[in-house]
Amino acid sequence: MGESFEFPRVDKIAVGAIGEPGARLFLLQCSYLGELVTIKVEKVQISSLVEYLTGILERLDRPGHVPEDVVLEEPMVPIWAASQIAIGYSPTTDTIDVEFTELIDDEESAGKLRCGLTKEQAAYLSIEGTRLVRSGRPPCPLCGYPLDNRGHVCPKTNGNSAPII
Repeated sequence: MGESFEFPRVDKIAVGAIGEPGARLFLLQCSYLGELVTIKVEKVQISSLVEYLTGILERLDRPGHVPEDVVLEEPMVPIWAASQIAIGYSPTTDTIDVEFTELIDDEESAGKLRCGLTKEQAAYLSIEGTRLVRSGRPPCPLCGYPLDNRGHVCPKTNGNSAPII
């Protein structure tokens, strides 16, 4: 059973990766009142989070000053890996609330991380998440799967030959 955290309005949120493209560990950190929590997320989860945050931000008033140069802090050891992410806007607190649920077989005992973000923090997360996802391996123009230095067997070629890309 993972530990749960309730951060009504985070002091800081950061996203980053450790390692080389193709073998990166993606991390998300939240801090609140001096407590720092790090969880493991997948690249596709960051991409989806960016998409939803951008959609919410488009419907709200323009954010003020967006934080810059927010980086992951030590220790960069995740307490657990995220499976599900839920996102919503709370007009009463004027926060974008993001809830991460631990990847575990027994959902009832799964840990949760609830983070209340300002519009500015959500905008930062959207911008930095986009940068992070784009800094990885480029996608194959035929199938969209990542290309890497070891070669690429493209499913669009039906297994007959690898495309020359």
